[in-house]
Amino acid sequence: MLRRCDLENKTQALQVQLDFQKSLHEKEITEVKRRHEVRREETEIVRQVENERQLSEVLQKLRGDQSEQIKQYRGQLERNFHTKLENAMLAAAKDSDFASAAKEEAAEAKV
Repeated sequence: MLRRCDLENKTQALQVQLDFQKSLHEKEITEVKRRHEVRREETEIVRQVENERQLSEVLQKLRGDQSEQIKQYRGQLERNFHTKLENAMLAAAKDSDFASAAKEEAAEAKV
């Protein structure tokens, strides 16, 4: 009988110890999961910041490239405009010379 009580007490003590260990392990698992989640979130934030930085760099490069293209197009348009203006002025001068020559011929023909 004494031995049975002793075994029941040991069983109960072992059960209490088992419950304590189980509770301790559950707390450790919860803590590990929490730390893992925090690390995952930190990693995600770092990744997002890096992606935003890279996107910003790419956008700056695209803006620079586009600005350079616009400058080139503008220069080309200005050159085309000046060339056409010069051609128009030459044509007008030529027409004026022809008109003057025609007037002189008409005046000489009258005389």
